[in-house]
Amino acid sequence: METKPPLGIMPRKLHDESRLKALYLAAARYNQAEKTVPAEWADEMLELEVSLELHEWKPKTLEERLLGVLFDFFKALAFIALAYLFACYALSLAGESPPLTTLVMAASYAVLKGVREWWESRHA
Repeated sequence: METKPPLGIMPRKLHDESRLKALYLAAARYNQAEKTVPAEWADEMLELEVSLELHEWKPKTLEERLLGVLFDFFKALAFIALAYLFACYALSLAGESPPLTTLVMAASYAVLKGVREWWESRHA
């Protein structure tokens, strides 16, 4: 007699798609109620969108692989920049002045945004 294996776990892609849809619906409800969508939700939506895009895309050439590595580098740099900017904002709320490197981190985030727009235009 064969027995069924125990119930496993939902594949990450399906989980991420479901979570992204739930975040969009929650953000829409907040917008409809004229409330500000929490920044954490926006960050998570961006992370999930990037994750799902990279999950679907498979590099074919060496150039695409190298560009993927570059994109991952800038993505990591942007998330570090966001964390740093939030820390600087918290410092400013406490009456401290944020360091000059905040501008450098903000510029890094802008670079990632530009790289992502360029990437999307090439792979649309």
